[in-house]
Amino acid sequence: MIITSKKSINNGVKSMAAKAMSWNQVCKAISGIGGYVSISETEKVRPLELMQSLGVHVSKNSYKPKDIFDAWSERMKKDGKVLMAHAVPYQVSVFGVDYPLYDLKDEKYVRVSMQALCPVVSAADKADKTDVVVNPTNILRGLQQSVFIEDTLAKIAKSEAKCASITSGYINVSTDKKVEKWVRVEKSKDGIWTLATEEKKASNAKAAAKGASKGGKKNGKKAA
Repeated sequence: MIITSKKSINNGVKSMAAKAMSWNQVCKAISGIGGYVSISETEKVRPLELMQSLGVHVSKNSYKPKDIFDAWSERMKKDGKVLMAHAVPYQVSVFGVDYPLYDLKDEKYVRVSMQALCPVVSAADKADKTDVVVNPTNILRGLQQSVFIEDTLAKIAKSEAKCASITSGYINVSTDKKVEKWVRVEKSKDGIWTLATEEKKASNAKAAAKGASKGGKKNGKKAA
């Protein structure tokens, strides 16, 4: 059967790509790596030796999801899932709404990121923006983070502390994805994020002008 419908082909590609990004398929991909891997400019080892060094205790270069799960640090597991350190947007709550925080660098708004432990899942099981889809790189990095667990957790703590020390930034309050509306926000001494002083003044000025305009129209006059 040859598929000719563009919609069907697109759906098929999406479905097959999701199947390729599953724990079973990714483990098969790692199992298929032959030859040697470089560990320095002069040294090489077989893939099996590297995997064993990452805590995967198998006798041949063939891996199953359970082999990977067993090697993963217990300190990077939660609710039956393995976790890995991954960059996620740092969010702040302004008037009860969560916004990604941005910094202004060279006249460009750059999203502030924070390291956090995120679930590693199959593409078909991805349910949250912070979920990390499994692939060979993420498996290897997760195992690497597990081996050096203290360094991994220290890096996360340092990232959290750095973000917690931020006292100002920018958020996009536009509800239209095609239009950006940036306002500067500040964190109070109590840790509450709110509009920056100049934003409050501008907002109050607009409200006053709007009120004056309504009052002028009501009296049959234009506001000064």
